[in-house]
Amino acid sequence: MSSKPSFPRRHHGRSTRVEPLEPRHLLNCYTLMDLGTLGGADSYAFDVNANDQVVGYSTNANGQHQPFLFTDVNRNGRGDPGEMVDIGPANSYAWGIAPDTANVVGTARSAPLPNEADERAVRLSINQVSDLGLGDGSNAYAINTQGTIVGGALIQGRYQGFIRSPNGAVTAVDPGMAGAVYTDLRAIDFFGATIGNTRSFISEQGFLRRPDGTVTFLGHPDAQLPYSYAWDVAGSGPTAAGPYAVAGEGFNSAGEYRAFLYRSDTDTVTDLGTLPGFGSSAGYGVTSDGRVVGKAEPVEGQPGPSHAFLYHFGVMHDLNDLLPEDSGWTLTEARAISLDGSIAGFGIAPDGATRAFLLSPATPARVTGAHVFYNNSAFDDHDPAANAADDNAIPFGKEPLRIPGRPASSLNVTGYSKGINGIMVDVLDADETLRDLDFEFRVGNTTDPESWSAAPAPAAAPVVRPGAGQQGADRWTITWPDGAIRNTWIQVTTVMTDCTGEQTRDVFYYGNLVGDTGSTDLDLAVTPRDLALTRRAVGMAPTTPHLPMDHNRDGRVNVIDVALTWRNMGASLARLSALPAPASVSVAPEGAVVSATALVREERRG
Repeated sequence: MSSKPSFPRRHHGRSTRVEPLEPRHLLNCYTLMDLGTLGGADSYAFDVNANDQVVGYSTNANGQHQPFLFTDVNRNGRGDPGEMVDIGPANSYAWGIAPDTANVVGTARSAPLPNEADERAVRLSINQVSDLGLGDGSNAYAINTQGTIVGGALIQGRYQGFIRSPNGAVTAVDPGMAGAVYTDLRAIDFFGATIGNTRSFISEQGFLRRPDGTVTFLGHPDAQLPYSYAWDVAGSGPTAAGPYAVAGEGFNSAGEYRAFLYRSDTDTVTDLGTLPGFGSSAGYGVTSDGRVVGKAEPVEGQPGPSHAFLYHFGVMHDLNDLLPEDSGWTLTEARAISLDGSIAGFGIAPDGATRAFLLSPATPARVTGAHVFYNNSAFDDHDPAANAADDNAIPFGKEPLRIPGRPASSLNVTGYSKGINGIMVDVLDADETLRDLDFEFRVGNTTDPESWSAAPAPAAAPVVRPGAGQQGADRWTITWPDGAIRNTWIQVTTVMTDCTGEQTRDVFYYGNLVGDTGSTDLDLAVTPRDLALTRRAVGMAPTTPHLPMDHNRDGRVNVIDVALTWRNMGASLARLSALPAPASVSVAPEGAVVSATALVREERRG
């Protein structure tokens, strides 16, 4: 049997629908952040918002409890000094934060928990602590986007749940349980649906109160003992009508104490079970798509800490299984989960102290851009090395053939006399989830890329410039010796292996026809029209790489460019259509595949 939890739970205040994560994005797809302390040994996290701001309390250098607000200011995925900020006086506690702002509510006490003491509901901030005017014995547990606050307070001689509007008006909430002597509200969603708990002398019951005042009492069906608790609510509809998801805990029909998920659209309670080898469980945080976080406790009489869990797609996962084996952490309680899947809680750190943590879900890597450029030309200062100057050698108007089914055109073909000797791939991997990144290169001049051969070996391993690509992506630059890939197509496959071991692939194509001006899409060939256009352009001195008649990209059009077109007259490329990314990428002969994971890792670590 589990005792009633000793710390307030958190809320989930948005009503935005979020598509569920695919199961493959679960395991090993989180980054663990130790949030540190305010100078003492321990810290505890109780809520997190969409900006990954976390609130809770920490011991200070004097051993006192101090409320905190944590923000990863530099977005480096670490709890750096100064990012956990003191937001209130000693013996105060931050229980809830608004879903999208740093509006924080909690309790100020005359003595630390778990001692009996005077306590008052407050709004907490770095510069100011505001008493909410609810008197002694009040606690504020949650705040939504609009600034509506819920909690519990002595109202008319009885401890009741309250809803405090942004203008300060207070409404007492009585769910209507016979003989109730105590009620509080623990969470509120965007439209004002709340959940809470009410107690009589013989039972305790969690409940959902909709914005219209309708109350649904919650718990496992046919519970053997009349004890259940609701700790979080998340609305998933466009209006106040819901539906709603609620996380809680209580006795089930077998007399087991288990976490549950309530869905208002089906009016059903799901017993979430517990982790293998563990006893009771409790659900503390929930998202609109039904993800639940909480804890599983050891079987009664067995030693060991509780383990934090994530329930998702019908399976309860031990969050400790998502950590590297050598992390040194034991995550004991997950108290909150944000819309994007960030999880806050606390656990046993490697030094044996209890500390607040934030688990941030990975974002699968994706290609945001691909470019051909004229390496070793006048526009990158005739430098064959890969560097930032290469950006100046990217021609305007040239784009990869990428969309499946789209036929090739002159937009996908260069006329550079040195062939395709430079490709850039922009890979967005903000959460550093890439475990491996390979490139496969094939060349050919037929409409069947699967029959093509391995491309010549690149001149060097890819060079990575973090943040230099489109949308802030990392720009990977691959170069080949001049003339190695001429009058042919190249297929570039980027193979990204995510944190689950699942591979995704992005495929695109570029072609090269020396002397081609791209004057017509009727055929992909060097024709007399290309020769005539080049002759007419003799004497021009382009300052950008965009003029197609400057075939050797030396910054001027002259007889050399005319000769290049003349010598390649009649050369053509197959009318290729882009194919979907292959289901699997075979290992090509040596020289076709470049693996360069370590390079970007070293660049990022500095």
